[in-house]
Amino acid sequence: MPNPASPVVHAEMLHDRARMTAYFAAIAEIVKPGDVVVDLGTGTGILALAAAKAGARHVYAIEESQIGDVATDVFAVNGVADRVTLIRGRSSKIELPERANVLITETLGNDPLDEGLLFYVADAQARLLVPGATILPWRLRLVVQLVDVPEGRIPSLSERDIASWRALYDMDLGPLLERSAGAQTNFSDGARFLAALPRCSEPFEMGEIDLRHATVPSIDTTFTVTATRAARQVGLALGYSLDLSPKVT
Repeated sequence: MPNPASPVVHAEMLHDRARMTAYFAAIAEIVKPGDVVVDLGTGTGILALAAAKAGARHVYAIEESQIGDVATDVFAVNGVADRVTLIRGRSSKIELPERANVLITETLGNDPLDEGLLFYVADAQARLLVPGATILPWRLRLVVQLVDVPEGRIPSLSERDIASWRALYDMDLGPLLERSAGAQTNFSDGARFLAALPRCSEPFEMGEIDLRHATVPSIDTTFTVTATRAARQVGLALGYSLDLSPKVT
Protein backbone atom coordinates (compact mmCIF):
# COMPACT_ATOMS: atom_id res chain seq x y z
CA MET A 1 0.00 0.00 0.00
CA PRO A 2 1.22 3.57 -0.63
CA ASN A 3 2.68 5.45 2.27
CA PRO A 4 0.04 7.99 3.36
CA ALA A 5 2.81 10.44 4.24
CA SER A 6 4.24 10.31 0.70
CA PRO A 7 3.30 13.13 -1.69
CA VAL A 8 0.98 12.28 -4.56
CA VAL A 9 2.67 13.05 -7.87
CA HIS A 10 0.31 14.42 -10.52
CA ALA A 11 2.20 14.29 -13.81
CA GLU A 12 -0.48 15.62 -16.16
CA MET A 13 1.59 18.66 -17.09
CA LEU A 14 4.71 16.56 -17.63
CA HIS A 15 2.77 14.46 -20.16
CA ASP A 16 1.58 17.60 -21.98
CA ARG A 17 4.53 17.91 -24.36
CA ALA A 18 3.12 20.92 -26.23
CA ARG A 19 2.69 22.94 -23.05
CA MET A 20 6.04 21.90 -21.61
CA THR A 21 7.86 22.75 -24.84
CA ALA A 22 6.22 26.17 -24.93
CA TYR A 23 7.11 26.94 -21.32
CA PHE A 24 10.71 25.81 -21.81
CA ALA A 25 11.06 28.00 -24.90
CA ALA A 26 9.62 31.03 -23.12
CA ILE A 27 11.83 30.51 -20.05
CA ALA A 28 14.93 30.22 -22.27
CA GLU A 29 13.89 33.48 -23.96
CA ILE A 30 13.07 35.43 -20.80
CA VAL A 31 15.42 34.29 -18.03
CA LYS A 32 18.91 35.78 -18.18
CA PRO A 33 22.06 35.22 -16.08
CA GLY A 34 21.73 37.12 -12.82
CA ASP A 35 17.94 37.07 -12.71
CA VAL A 36 16.06 36.25 -9.52
CA VAL A 37 13.03 34.11 -10.32
CA VAL A 38 9.88 33.14 -8.41
CA ASP A 39 8.15 29.95 -9.53
CA LEU A 40 4.66 30.24 -8.09
CA GLY A 41 3.20 26.78 -7.43
CA THR A 42 6.28 24.85 -8.42
CA GLY A 43 4.76 21.36 -8.13
CA THR A 44 7.42 18.88 -9.23
CA GLY A 45 9.86 21.75 -9.69
CA ILE A 46 10.18 21.37 -13.45
CA LEU A 47 9.81 25.06 -14.32
CA ALA A 48 12.08 26.18 -11.48
CA LEU A 49 14.68 23.74 -12.77
CA ALA A 50 14.31 25.16 -16.30
CA ALA A 51 14.84 28.69 -14.94
CA ALA A 52 17.99 27.60 -13.11
CA LYS A 53 19.32 25.91 -16.24
CA ALA A 54 18.61 29.12 -18.18
CA GLY A 55 21.07 30.93 -15.92
CA ALA A 56 19.03 32.46 -13.10
CA ARG A 57 21.15 33.57 -10.17
CA HIS A 58 18.53 32.21 -7.80
CA VAL A 59 15.08 30.66 -8.03
CA TYR A 60 12.54 30.64 -5.21
CA ALA A 61 10.19 27.72 -5.82
CA ILE A 62 6.99 28.17 -3.82
CA GLU A 63 4.85 25.12 -3.06
CA GLU A 64 2.22 24.52 -0.40
CA SER A 65 1.61 20.80 -0.85
CA GLN A 66 3.75 17.74 -0.10
CA ILE A 67 4.85 17.53 -3.73
CA GLY A 68 7.52 20.01 -2.61
CA ASP A 69 9.39 17.00 -1.18
CA VAL A 70 9.72 15.66 -4.72
CA ALA A 71 10.78 19.05 -6.05
CA THR A 72 13.60 19.23 -3.50
CA ASP A 73 14.93 15.89 -4.71
CA VAL A 74 14.59 17.00 -8.35
CA PHE A 75 16.71 20.08 -7.66
CA ALA A 76 19.36 17.98 -5.92
CA VAL A 77 19.75 15.27 -8.57
CA ASN A 78 19.96 17.91 -11.29
CA GLY A 79 22.73 19.80 -9.52
CA VAL A 80 20.90 23.09 -8.91
CA ALA A 81 20.11 22.80 -5.20
CA ASP A 82 22.56 25.63 -4.50
CA ARG A 83 20.56 28.02 -6.72
CA VAL A 84 16.98 26.88 -6.11
CA THR A 85 15.30 27.29 -2.74
CA LEU A 86 12.01 25.57 -2.01
CA ILE A 87 9.70 27.87 -0.05
CA ARG A 88 6.98 25.87 1.66
CA GLY A 89 3.59 27.50 2.03
CA ARG A 90 0.97 29.46 0.13
CA SER A 91 2.53 32.30 -1.84
CA SER A 92 0.21 34.87 -0.26
CA LYS A 93 1.43 33.86 3.21
CA ILE A 94 5.21 33.64 2.74
CA GLU A 95 8.05 36.15 2.62
CA LEU A 96 11.19 36.04 0.47
CA PRO A 97 14.70 37.19 1.43
CA GLU A 98 14.77 39.32 -1.73
CA ARG A 99 12.40 40.45 -4.44
CA ALA A 100 12.45 38.71 -7.80
CA ASN A 101 12.49 40.28 -11.26
CA VAL A 102 10.84 37.31 -13.03
CA LEU A 103 7.69 35.40 -12.08
CA ILE A 104 6.82 32.04 -13.63
CA THR A 105 3.57 30.25 -12.93
CA GLU A 106 1.42 27.47 -14.34
CA THR A 107 -1.41 27.73 -11.82
CA LEU A 108 -4.07 27.12 -14.45
CA GLY A 109 -6.92 24.66 -14.50
CA ASN A 110 -9.36 23.60 -17.23
CA ASP A 111 -11.00 26.89 -16.34
CA PRO A 112 -7.89 29.08 -16.40
CA LEU A 113 -9.01 31.14 -13.41
CA ASP A 114 -10.22 28.38 -11.09
CA GLU A 115 -6.89 28.08 -9.23
CA GLY A 116 -6.79 31.74 -8.19
CA LEU A 117 -4.28 32.83 -10.83
CA LEU A 118 -5.20 36.52 -10.77
CA PHE A 119 -5.17 36.82 -6.99
CA TYR A 120 -1.80 35.11 -6.57
CA VAL A 121 -0.12 37.05 -9.38
CA ALA A 122 -1.43 40.36 -8.01
CA ASP A 123 -0.23 39.45 -4.51
CA ALA A 124 3.20 38.47 -5.83
CA GLN A 125 3.52 41.77 -7.67
CA ALA A 126 2.73 43.66 -4.48
CA ARG A 127 5.01 41.73 -2.12
CA LEU A 128 7.45 39.41 -3.91
CA LEU A 129 8.50 41.17 -7.11
CA VAL A 130 10.38 44.31 -8.06
CA PRO A 131 8.38 46.96 -9.96
CA GLY A 132 8.10 46.10 -13.64
CA ALA A 133 9.03 42.45 -13.14
CA THR A 134 8.53 40.08 -16.07
CA ILE A 135 5.44 37.87 -15.75
CA LEU A 136 5.30 34.50 -17.52
CA PRO A 137 2.63 34.08 -18.84
CA TRP A 138 1.89 37.76 -19.38
CA ARG A 139 -1.45 37.60 -21.19
CA LEU A 140 -4.49 35.33 -21.10
CA ARG A 141 -7.24 35.26 -23.73
CA LEU A 142 -10.56 33.51 -23.02
CA VAL A 143 -12.26 32.01 -26.07
CA VAL A 144 -15.71 30.41 -26.24
CA GLN A 145 -17.66 28.58 -28.94
CA LEU A 146 -21.10 27.03 -29.18
CA VAL A 147 -20.94 23.25 -29.60
CA ASP A 148 -23.38 20.38 -30.10
CA VAL A 149 -23.24 18.13 -27.02
CA PRO A 150 -24.52 14.59 -27.68
CA GLU A 151 -27.33 13.06 -25.65
CA GLY A 152 -26.18 11.37 -22.46
CA ARG A 153 -22.86 13.20 -22.29
CA ILE A 154 -23.88 15.93 -19.88
CA PRO A 155 -23.57 14.71 -16.28
CA SER A 156 -26.96 14.62 -14.58
CA LEU A 157 -28.58 13.24 -11.47
CA SER A 158 -30.67 10.08 -11.62
CA GLU A 159 -33.15 8.24 -9.45
CA ARG A 160 -30.33 5.77 -8.75
CA ASP A 161 -28.23 8.59 -7.25
CA ILE A 162 -31.09 9.66 -5.00
CA ALA A 163 -31.72 6.09 -3.84
CA SER A 164 -28.02 5.53 -3.18
CA TRP A 165 -27.75 8.68 -1.06
CA ARG A 166 -30.92 7.76 0.83
CA ALA A 167 -29.34 4.41 1.74
CA LEU A 168 -25.96 5.93 2.62
CA TYR A 169 -27.06 9.00 4.55
CA ASP A 170 -30.68 8.21 5.55
CA MET A 171 -31.74 11.48 3.90
CA ASP A 172 -34.17 12.19 1.08
CA LEU A 173 -32.40 14.41 -1.47
CA GLY A 174 -35.13 14.09 -4.08
CA PRO A 175 -35.55 17.88 -4.47
CA LEU A 176 -32.09 17.96 -6.04
CA LEU A 177 -33.35 15.79 -8.89
CA GLU A 178 -36.41 17.97 -9.39
CA ARG A 179 -34.36 21.16 -9.47
CA SER A 180 -31.67 19.77 -11.78
CA ALA A 181 -34.04 19.00 -14.67
CA GLY A 182 -33.08 21.26 -17.58
CA ALA A 183 -30.60 23.22 -15.48
CA GLN A 184 -27.30 24.47 -16.83
CA THR A 185 -24.32 22.38 -15.84
CA ASN A 186 -20.56 22.63 -16.07
CA PHE A 187 -18.33 19.69 -16.93
CA SER A 188 -14.94 18.99 -18.45
CA ASP A 189 -13.89 16.18 -20.72
CA GLY A 190 -10.84 14.96 -22.58
CA ALA A 191 -9.37 17.08 -25.35
CA ARG A 192 -10.04 14.38 -27.95
CA PHE A 193 -13.76 14.30 -27.14
CA LEU A 194 -14.05 18.07 -27.06
CA ALA A 195 -12.19 18.46 -30.37
CA ALA A 196 -14.70 16.11 -32.02
CA LEU A 197 -17.81 18.02 -30.95
CA PRO A 198 -19.64 19.60 -33.90
CA ARG A 199 -19.33 23.39 -33.80
CA CYS A 200 -22.49 25.47 -33.70
CA SER A 201 -20.80 28.86 -34.12
CA GLU A 202 -17.51 30.48 -34.92
CA PRO A 203 -15.18 30.92 -31.90
CA PHE A 204 -15.24 34.33 -30.28
CA GLU A 205 -13.04 36.02 -27.72
CA MET A 206 -14.78 36.63 -24.41
CA GLY A 207 -12.04 38.67 -22.79
CA GLU A 208 -8.35 39.40 -22.51
CA ILE A 209 -6.42 39.77 -19.25
CA ASP A 210 -2.98 41.36 -19.04
CA LEU A 211 -1.29 39.66 -16.07
CA ARG A 212 1.36 42.38 -15.89
CA HIS A 213 -1.39 44.52 -14.40
CA ALA A 214 -3.12 41.79 -12.44
CA THR A 215 -6.37 42.58 -10.70
CA VAL A 216 -9.42 40.44 -10.10
CA PRO A 217 -11.64 41.64 -12.95
CA SER A 218 -15.25 40.95 -13.70
CA ILE A 219 -15.83 40.35 -17.39
CA ASP A 220 -19.36 41.63 -17.84
CA THR A 221 -20.30 41.93 -21.47
CA THR A 222 -22.89 40.87 -24.03
CA PHE A 223 -22.24 39.03 -27.28
CA THR A 224 -24.36 38.42 -30.32
CA VAL A 225 -23.47 35.02 -31.74
CA THR A 226 -24.69 33.64 -35.04
CA ALA A 227 -25.58 29.95 -34.81
CA THR A 228 -24.26 27.93 -37.75
CA ARG A 229 -25.80 24.58 -36.79
CA ALA A 230 -28.96 23.37 -35.06
CA ALA A 231 -28.57 21.22 -31.96
CA ARG A 232 -30.79 19.73 -29.26
CA GLN A 233 -28.20 20.38 -26.54
CA VAL A 234 -26.01 23.42 -27.02
CA GLY A 235 -22.87 23.73 -24.94
CA LEU A 236 -20.56 26.68 -24.48
CA ALA A 237 -17.00 25.38 -24.84
CA LEU A 238 -14.43 27.44 -22.96
CA GLY A 239 -10.81 27.53 -24.03
CA TYR A 240 -7.90 29.89 -23.59
CA SER A 241 -4.58 30.90 -25.02
CA LEU A 242 -1.54 32.14 -23.14
CA ASP A 243 1.08 34.57 -24.31
CA LEU A 244 4.06 33.21 -22.38
CA SER A 245 6.62 35.64 -23.79
CA PRO A 246 6.96 38.02 -26.75
CA LYS A 247 7.73 35.04 -29.02
CA VAL A 248 5.80 32.15 -27.48
CA THR A 249 2.03 31.64 -27.41
